[in-house]
Amino acid sequence: MKMIGVLGVWLSATMVASAQAGSIAGRVWDPTGAVVPGAAVVVTNLSGGAPQSATTGETGEYTLAGLAAGRYELEVRAKGFQLFRRLGLEVGATGVVPLNVVLRVGQITERLEVRAEGAPGAPAHGAFRVGGKLEPLKLIRQVRPSYPEQAKAQGIQGTVVLTAVVQKDGSVDSVTVMSGAHPLLAAEAQRAVRQYRYQPSTLNGQPVEVLTTIEVDFRLGR
Repeated sequence: MKMIGVLGVWLSATMVASAQAGSIAGRVWDPTGAVVPGAAVVVTNLSGGAPQSATTGETGEYTLAGLAAGRYELEVRAKGFQLFRRLGLEVGATGVVPLNVVLRVGQITERLEVRAEGAPGAPAHGAFRVGGKLEPLKLIRQVRPSYPEQAKAQGIQGTVVLTAVVQKDGSVDSVTVMSGAHPLLAAEAQRAVRQYRYQPSTLNGQPVEVLTTIEVDFRLGR
């Protein structure tokens, strides 16, 4: 009888603990409004503890249950899409925190090298990552930058990292320098990239705008 009593107390405590657990639930969508099955959803308690994970179902749904009350970080990963991250999700001792996620198209980087003869000086550096593709962009016209004569004479070399928006018609807009490259190199890289043309990226058969990174290396050598 004593063992039955202890077991009863243990079961009651377990049921109370389960009843007091919170959860996060929702659906994962792409930018066209289609659901994304097979996406990996991971939640981590910011106070410590092992992450918990789930995979979205055929209709894009996910549930992360049995969460202790606290603040959480949630990440969603799916092939061809950018990482989604949400910090500071407040989960209570009971109830469901609803969170629907819209993923953005994934990441691409293009790299172009421009070489010229001359004496190299101190290199400039830069790095940047930016979003990109499901059905990938296809570059159909590339205008190669020229090595600026003044930069060549001064032994200036380095990498210019640009971000640009490829429009649905394949034209290039919003070309921005994202690294601390020398102004002479940056201006020439921007001039060339503005003239690029692409076969646009598509998501579920529909053209989409894509934010892309283009790295232009200016190198001197003999």
